[in-house]
Amino acid sequence: MSFFVFLLALWTPFATVGGLLLWKYARGRAVPGTSLCRACRFDLKGLSAAPACPECGKSLTTPNAIVPLRVRSKSRLWLGLLLAGIPFCASIAVVALSISKANFTSVKPFWLLKTEALHGAPAQSAEALTEINRRIRADSIAIVTWAPLVADAIQRRRTPSARWNRGWSEFIELARARGRVTDAEWTDYVRYSIQAFDLHRKKMRTGAEAVFGVTVTGAQLGTSPPASAQTKIQYGLSRASLDGHEIYRRTHALPTSATISANGSSGTAVHVAIDTPPTKSKLLLTYSFEAIDPVTDKSLGNWTQDFTDDVEVVPAETAIVESREDAALVPAIRRALRVDSLSEGSQSYYSLMLNATNMPANVGFDVFVRARTGSSAGKLFSLGQISYLQGNSGGYGIGAQITEPMGDAVDVILRPSVSAGEKNTFIDWIWTGPDITFEDLKVKRPAR
Repeated sequence: MSFFVFLLALWTPFATVGGLLLWKYARGRAVPGTSLCRACRFDLKGLSAAPACPECGKSLTTPNAIVPLRVRSKSRLWLGLLLAGIPFCASIAVVALSISKANFTSVKPFWLLKTEALHGAPAQSAEALTEINRRIRADSIAIVTWAPLVADAIQRRRTPSARWNRGWSEFIELARARGRVTDAEWTDYVRYSIQAFDLHRKKMRTGAEAVFGVTVTGAQLGTSPPASAQTKIQYGLSRASLDGHEIYRRTHALPTSATISANGSSGTAVHVAIDTPPTKSKLLLTYSFEAIDPVTDKSLGNWTQDFTDDVEVVPAETAIVESREDAALVPAIRRALRVDSLSEGSQSYYSLMLNATNMPANVGFDVFVRARTGSSAGKLFSLGQISYLQGNSGGYGIGAQITEPMGDAVDVILRPSVSAGEKNTFIDWIWTGPDITFEDLKVKRPAR
């Protein structure tokens, strides 16, 4: 129910009673025992049997030619004007304020805001929730007033088909921070407010590893949760099977912990050996999730989500990523990449950051460092693999433990790799060509 409908319902009784009183005043009250000529209002006392009015000559034998004397009550007039005038003047005021775009939301009573939040149109519901949340943040509304709305919000969240907006998310987060949302309710809120997308290839090589990944976004979380009501989860792949044949089962704790924001995302991936013969199969992936208390790191509840797809296991020699060799792209790819230095960490762990800007092709590399000085001069050491999609920009950290001495400078060698491209489920073709080498990069070491 909109605010204007509410006002109309409030004012209608006043206008009705006021109009009735004015009608009663205009009609007047008949005085018993009186008779007047309807035409000229001449007093016909004692003359009602006369055939005609002695004053104007009009016939008195026609129907309603004689009427009683009527008196009008001034109290009815003033009371009617008052009752009818209140909604009339108020309506004018409302129209004027509406034209001036005045906002009534801040003065609406909570019960009306609650009604609009639950039953109003999407924009009206969002506006009502924004005001409710503002009052909660400002502590200008008692907890006992708004707490009963939590049950409605949680029930709505547990119903995936129910209309939802982030105002509800922010309300639940504020309620959680104030101790009005149970662990079970919070778990369901997190479960239905995040979205998980599985990532895998439609083709997998027998005898090789396939990558199964999942990305989690906070598509329906609130935008500014209190610290104690942030969405923290642990998640990962628990089981994978092809046509019922199990190819993976998790035997350890959930591998990934992340705090998800409304506009953020998190992802994880597992490399699984494909041991089934070439065939078309039904893939079943089961991911496990746990809601975690952001303050105590206590597990609050858990759930699983299944993903299914039709995939094909192909022979070991079958290419699942197309190679496109083009040596002419080397200068453009090199310009798109930046490698600053190699950093030495604790326990002989070496890492570097590769930054890309508008990559001109899909690329995947085996990354090596080659020592330039010291006893390891000329030796190649692997740091791992990286890949970038065409047009992408961003940084990529990579590293490995290298026990041999690295000297003071190294060359970084990026060797095009189809294998690296296969591990990126978004890549279906990859550039190949000569190595791209960044020479004489300093080795940064921690202060001793």
